[in-house]
Amino acid sequence: MLALGALVAAPSAAARSSERIVKVGPKANGTTVLLHPADTLVVSLPGNATTGYSWRIRAVNRTVLQHTSTRYVPKTPIRVGSGGTYVLRFDAAMAGVSTLKLVYVRAGRNAKVAKKFTLDVNVKGFPTV
Repeated sequence: MLALGALVAAPSAAARSSERIVKVGPKANGTTVLLHPADTLVVSLPGNATTGYSWRIRAVNRTVLQHTSTRYVPKTPIRVGSGGTYVLRFDAAMAGVSTLKLVYVRAGRNAKVAKKFTLDVNVKGFPTV
């Protein structure tokens, strides 16, 4: 019975090994990235939370790319007014294309956009055997 459990567990372990974490930063602005379903896209962009500005999602095809988290990581050592990095994570949910548009804005309704980041994301399905 134990051997059967080991055989059943093996495919899921093999499937997990194909998942990747793809990291991009400011230099990827205006480029295209290729992902596969279940890959994770990590976008790291400079910012300064103490100014009231943050990176926000302006547009994304949520069927293809699902936002899972955003966090701010201050530079170390932490000093008042020093900047840091915003880290946005997305999961590639299914095959398709999406243009990810991020804007660096202050909180508020009519806030002026200080910076823009655009990334074309192409999620390709795995080939069938």
